Amino acid sequence: MNKKSLIFGILVTAIWFIGIYGFTKSNGYSLPMELNALGDFLAGIFAPVAFFWLILGYVQQGKQLDQNTKALEQQEKVLQLQIEEMKESVQQQTELVNIQKKQYEEQQNLLEPRFIISDAEVFNVLGREVERNSENKHLLNSNENVLVRITFNLINFGEEIFDLKIKENGKKLIVVKVDHIARGNIQSIDFDLADLQIDVLNREQELFVELDMGFICKNGKNLDKELKLLIYKRNELQFGAEFFLKK
Repeated sequence: MNKKSLIFGILVTAIWFIGIYGFTKSNGYSLPMELNALGDFLAGIFAPVAFFWLILGYVQQGKQLDQNTKALEQQEKVLQLQIEEMKESVQQQTELVNIQKKQYEEQQNLLEPRFIISDAEVFNVLGREVERNSENKHLLNSNENVLVRITFNLINFGEEIFDLKIKENGKKLIVVKVDHIARGNIQSIDFDLADLQIDVLNREQELFVELDMGFICKNGKNLDKELKLLIYKRNELQFGAEFFLKK
């Protein structure tokens, strides 16, 4: 109970007792001598006072509950504001982390190579001691012991790489291995098709080969790229080759 309510209650109680005292004196009433009558007299005096204080306490308790409810609502608003601030802080931190991650990835990308493949050609080689068939270097002859060799230039416009390995997709056999390709270098690469691939090329006049190209970047990161090779028949005497390097 607050101070104002307490003062109000005491004042009303004092007025009540003063009024009862003045009323009894002015009318010549005296205290009854019998116990039953005395009890009824005192109950009649004090019962309204007790009832008054009960109502006053109830009203005061309701006010306190209202105050507590408002205080809880304010606390809830403050807590909600804190939650919103924390959400904004987390979002800002997340954006900052994403920016830093992007910057790091861009820095790492600068340390990776950038390849261009050019001058892809298809040669048939009669026997392993002959480098090219001088009469018709592009013609496949299924009646003789033919090796089909693919040649191309790998140009590196990015950073240097180490331990380049090219192998057919899903197989462990390495068809090309180069220890080092410096920045700006043009690396000539060649490899031979397998007998089964030559049979398919002779039969279908077209061959699609999926290769895996793995290497180590300047920053020590191991990278793998998909290298796709399409061999097709240009005309009756020539086969062409196209490489597709997936980034």
